[in-house]
Amino acid sequence: SDPLETIKKLIKERYPEAKAVFWAGSVLQKNDTASSDLDVVIVFDAIAHAYREAFMYDNWPIDAFIHDPDTIRYFFEKIEANDGRPALIQMILNGDEVLGHN
Repeated sequence: SDPLETIKKLIKERYPEAKAVFWAGSVLQKNDTASSDLDVVIVFDAIAHAYREAFMYDNWPIDAFIHDPDTIRYFFEKIEANDGRPALIQMILNGDEVLGHN
């Protein structure tokens, strides 16, 4: 199935309260392999803590990074700024906004 339509369906069904969604990774960049997953950063107004979910949805492996503005800021400033591997930063900067600009 179409990866973007799969992500839109996933957001509607599983994360309807999401305020922003960024799709990133190899499938988006058109350099995916048979084992590639759909990487999505899902941002809510507020959550208790950031977390990551990996699961199958509509025949796609999904890797979902769940955040709110405070947890994103923490990851940017405290974790990724110091470890030299800005994965979350890159996903947001280079990803496509699924819900439109927000």
